Amino acid sequence: MPALRDLLSLGFVVVAFSPSALHAQAFQGLGHLPGGSSAVSQAFAVSGDGSVVVGRSLTGDLSDVEAFVWTEAEGLRALKAVLEDDHGLDLTGWTLQVATGVSADGTVVVDYGTNPDGNGEAWRVELPGAPVAAEPDVGFPGGYALHAASPNPASSSVTLRYEVPEAGSVRVVVYDALGREVAVLVGGSVPAGRHEAVFDAGGLPSGLYLVRMTAEGFRQTRTLTLTLLR
Repeated sequence: MPALRDLLSLGFVVVAFSPSALHAQAFQGLGHLPGGSSAVSQAFAVSGDGSVVVGRSLTGDLSDVEAFVWTEAEGLRALKAVLEDDHGLDLTGWTLQVATGVSADGTVVVDYGTNPDGNGEAWRVELPGAPVAAEPDVGFPGGYALHAASPNPASSSVTLRYEVPEAGSVRVVVYDALGREVAVLVGGSVPAGRHEAVFDAGGLPSGLYLVRMTAEGFRQTRTLTLTLLR
């Protein structure tokens, strides 16, 4: 079993729960919603690329809990406030108590709460075009970029697009969830331009993989939640 520092060095976002003092939070300091001194946050789910985390936060006494969504751009915010303030939804009378599921692209969140009639009810919300789902395709140093794999789901292989601003040595390597090297997709001199690399996963199980691209002065890691159709 690899050490936590090894997983973090590979780019994993690690979510953990500690029963001591009823305190739970994600590594990287996600914080809490505003509340009393007993404020506690619990992270339950993360998007495929690690950019969106959802969960619940205790904002008062032990019965006062509220669903949250965390992004690097906005930090930790109450999900209901995000939906009302940023997306114009009318959630009068609703209480969103917890969020335990988020889609791989970070745009769909699900769980349960209390409806305006005072009854418990499951809910699902889509955030089309939300900043949390934006692809990080711009602003990389020197113009290097590694894009998401497609198609996914796939029958046996997926294709990853990557960009190189100038000729040089490039490596694109796939790791499994334990940090073990699975495949070297690119390893050597690559001319400037847009390129594709094929990851043949026919003999591998569906699940979480990590794709890392390194070049001169550049490194980018993407998570790949691979679904294979058998």
